Order: sequence, then C-alpha cells, then structure tokens
Amino acid sequence: EFRRVLFRSATVFISGIIIILTRRIVQPIGKMQRALNTVTGGDFNCKLSFDSNDEIGRMGKALNTLADSLHSKAKLAGLIAEGDISQDVELVTDADKLGLALQRMTDNLKVFISEIRDVSSQVEAGSENMAKASLVLSEGSGRFSKGRRGFPGRD
Repeated sequence: EFRRVLFRSATVFISGIIIILTRRIVQPIGKMQRALNTVTGGDFNCKLSFDSNDEIGRMGKALNTLADSLHSKAKLAGLIAEGDISQDVELVTDADKLGLALQRMTDNLKVFISEIRDVSSQVEAGSENMAKASLVLSEGSGRFSKGRRGFPGRD
C-alpha cells in the first residue's frame, strides 16, 4: 500500500514538473510564433519581453532585434519613396542584404539626381543661347526688311 501511494505521489509530482516545464517552454514559443506571424504580415512594431537568459529568452531578443531592424528599414524605404534620400542606412551586420540594397538604392538615386541636375543646367544654358540667337535673328531680320524697302518691287 505504501508503495502504491509513493508511486502515485511521485507520478503526480513528476507530472506537475512536466506541466510547469512545458508551460515555460510552450507559452513563450507560442508568443514568438504570434510575433513572427505579425512580422511576416508586415507589422514590425511587435515587442516581446522575456526575462530569462536561456535559449527561449535569447530567441525572443533576437526576434525583437529582427523586428526593430525591419521597422527601421521600412521607415527608411518610406522616406526614400517620399523623395528623402539624405538618410544614412545603418547595417545590422556586414551581411545585411536589405540594408546593403537600400544603401545602393540611395547612392544610385543620388547619382541619378545629380545627373538630372547637370542635364537640366545644360538644357537651361542651351535654352538661353537659343533665346539670344532668336533675338539676334529677329533684330537682323528687322534691319534686313528695312534695308530692302528701297528696292524696286518693294514698299
């Protein structure tokens, strides 16, 4: 009888420990899954709070870092879309593909805008030269027609 009670007590105790450990693992993983679904949907404002420094806590912190990085890159892309290419792109690491692509995009846009300004200046200068030439031709045409009035068949 004592063994049966001891066995049942041990079973209940071990079951309790298993349930507690399972909850400590499953609940944070469920939170991370929901957060990842949110990030996958394009909302990078999710934040998880984990007090532990175990694997689960480090995974949660890594997920927060990912969401923060994507949020800042999305914000930067929005500024670029609005025409602001003055922002610097901060890379998370040297392997930050999205950050590198945004850097190349802003650099290329800066070069493109500079080239457009150069061409615009050239067009403006050419336009001024055309206006001056037109004025000279107009003045010359007026002198020519005044000078031809004395010829027979004119007047």
